[in-house]
Amino acid sequence: MDLYYLYPELINQFMRKINYSMAVFAAFAMLATFSSTMTSCGGKAESENSDTTKKDTAAAYTIAPELQAMIAKFKEYQEWPYKADTALLNRESNEIGDSLTSADVALLNVNWMKHDLLNSVEWEIGDYNKIDSIKVAGKYNEYCEGMEPGETKTANVYAINKLFVNEDTWILVWALRNGSYEACPYSNTTNIFATTVYKGTISESFMLAEKTVAGDPPVHMDSEATSVLEKDGTLIINTELEESEDGEELSTTKNRYAFKLVNGKWEKGKEEKGKPVITKIPQE
Repeated sequence: MDLYYLYPELINQFMRKINYSMAVFAAFAMLATFSSTMTSCGGKAESENSDTTKKDTAAAYTIAPELQAMIAKFKEYQEWPYKADTALLNRESNEIGDSLTSADVALLNVNWMKHDLLNSVEWEIGDYNKIDSIKVAGKYNEYCEGMEPGETKTANVYAINKLFVNEDTWILVWALRNGSYEACPYSNTTNIFATTVYKGTISESFMLAEKTVAGDPPVHMDSEATSVLEKDGTLIINTELEESEDGEELSTTKNRYAFKLVNGKWEKGKEEKGKPVITKIPQE
């Protein structure tokens, strides 16, 4: 016998409950599907926003073509700490790095940090520009034939390394070598400089190392600066200066300087300046 005829009201109530439950289930299913779709779309939008942010950041750090061309001449070096030591100063010119042009030097020769260690940099780069312009004019041989003792004969600039500090900062390490005519007075200098590229543009230049030998007997001078640069931007420079005015006594002075690279700029730290130590020069 059909149960509906026996218990019609009970069956109707039961069916209404089933229909209600099915409706609720369908509603939850639709809500879940909608949420999933929105989450997926939201994730995509977030990804697109993230990509846009990266693109905007990259666009903000776009490097000028001439700067890109120059940076390509530097060899990437990622061993820390970076040591600008005697071995680097004494490298042969054909081993220290690729030659840079006067146009490259013009890009690097901006925004020098103000410090006593850089007192001669303007003069040394000026000498390089002078020699380069003479060569460009095709008058270098003529210049050498008419040189006076002490005048600069050679001046060359070399790309050494590029150092990755962080996503905003690169350091370009380069060398400038000047040498005088082979007579007294004489001088030969090698400078190792560090130029920071911060957020895609040249920020500031400073010195990492230096070696100068000069004299006009009995006067003699020998100076050397070496440094150690940590990846966190800490730079320690040690200098030693030897001078003799009479060829009999030698004065030696040692100094220590600390610096910190912050947002592409060098900040001064502690300085320890020693007193001259006088020693006798052995006589033959």
